[in-house]
Amino acid sequence: MLPCLLNVQIRFALIQTFDQVAALVFTNLGAKQFANPQFGFDGYVTEGRVYSDVEEFFTKLKDALGKHYPNAIIPTLFKNLSKCKHLYTVAA
Repeated sequence: MLPCLLNVQIRFALIQTFDQVAALVFTNLGAKQFANPQFGFDGYVTEGRVYSDVEEFFTKLKDALGKHYPNAIIPTLFKNLSKCKHLYTVAA
């Protein structure tokens, strides 16, 4: 595959999976704790941790796209709720 095409596919994947990556990161961080005023947010949620989680979950979603939907048209795929749920489950 041409490197420029791969870059376009990765960009499409990044744009289309942004909401799923955010949901996975917040779930992984334990977002339910954020409502507790006693929760030590600054010590627990660091830039490095968030960056690491984003990279991990984006990579998992990108790999799942390649494995389960290699010929899919990315923007169209993310309009299908059952496929979105499947990808979320695979990446979680």
